[in-house]
Amino acid sequence: MSINTTLNYSPNFDKKKRKFKQIKFIIFHYTGMKSEKKAIEKNYPDLLKLIYNEMIKLSYRNRDIDVESLLKKRKKNRAETNRIQEIDDVLAALNYRLKKSQNYNSKNDETLLILEQTIKEFVQDEELMQNVKMKIKVYQSISSILLQKHDFLTLEKYLEKTFVDFRESNVFDKKNHNIKLQMITYQMNCLCKNNKYKASLEKAKQLKLEMEKFDRLHYDKYIFYYYNGLAINYNKLDKEKAIETLLKAKSEKVILNSDYNYFFVCSNLALQYFDTKKFKPAIKTLSRIILHQSFLKFEDSLQIKIISAEFIIRYEIGDFDYLEKRIKQTRKQYKEVLSTNNFKREDLLFEIIQKLIYTQSIKADKDLMKKITTLLSKATVEQAEDEDIINYNRWLNNKLR
Repeated sequence: MSINTTLNYSPNFDKKKRKFKQIKFIIFHYTGMKSEKKAIEKNYPDLLKLIYNEMIKLSYRNRDIDVESLLKKRKKNRAETNRIQEIDDVLAALNYRLKKSQNYNSKNDETLLILEQTIKEFVQDEELMQNVKMKIKVYQSISSILLQKHDFLTLEKYLEKTFVDFRESNVFDKKNHNIKLQMITYQMNCLCKNNKYKASLEKAKQLKLEMEKFDRLHYDKYIFYYYNGLAINYNKLDKEKAIETLLKAKSEKVILNSDYNYFFVCSNLALQYFDTKKFKPAIKTLSRIILHQSFLKFEDSLQIKIISAEFIIRYEIGDFDYLEKRIKQTRKQYKEVLSTNNFKREDLLFEIIQKLIYTQSIKADKDLMKKITTLLSKATVEQAEDEDIINYNRWLNNKLR
């Protein structure tokens, strides 16, 4: 034995080494069990796979690990992972086919045909489509695609069919109550988009009733959507009632605590005042937003849309001195943003309003008419209705009459 080894050797060294290995095993085994429990709770099958693999490797060095139990668990997890993969395959194919399809419509139910055909091709396990998670994933995927394509007619029909299916399949329970509320909200908005305002208001009532269930489990999350649903329908049916609804929404504690929701409600309220020629309350409402401490924290797009609405209202009330100064200030402050294509309409609007201040006859001013024509060509009235707080196209068209 060498001198160095002799000096470091002690009779207790082997015992300590064995003890250390035992402690290491206990720690790793305990951590593995704890991680397994967490992975099961959070529904992370891929993580479970790694945990079982490591624990089985550890079993080669320690007899205390019940390897047969681990093998059964790994086998069960493998089956679940394959099941999830099958769901992902269906959704990937479904997403691709729906996005690729350009001519589907509610008359021939092509969306539903694509769904059925895709399932037949990709689902090997027939019970898979009865799985609640699968049903919800398919619903969310189709809804998302149809919303992106603005195909509200197809979405309305799909939601109606799916809601009945979910109800009859007992998908709706406390655990999935959020999905139910989401689906009713989508239905409410679709019906409004499809000019079925009274039916949409009925959905708003249904949404409110469902929000009260399970001790108001998701009440705070959906109260904004409820009021918004009422307002967008009353905007078409009864503007005074729309104002009444938005004033009530503005006082809701949940909405007051969210700057974005509060700004949205106030912007909508200003629009209703504008449409009913109540320009002073309209400008007062918008000024509260612009002077709010959080205004500059929001995206430039929201800031500019609100400022644009302010300029239109200021023009209507004849506040030209303020307008001239404020437009110059705004164009300087947002110079970079206004130079991009996304805000070309707003840049043109500011130029147009500056010229309108000094114009006696709009149609006689060729340069002004050219700018107005350019702005109007950049979006349809319907598109502007969705994009603007106050529809620039509609406002300018009224000026040309």
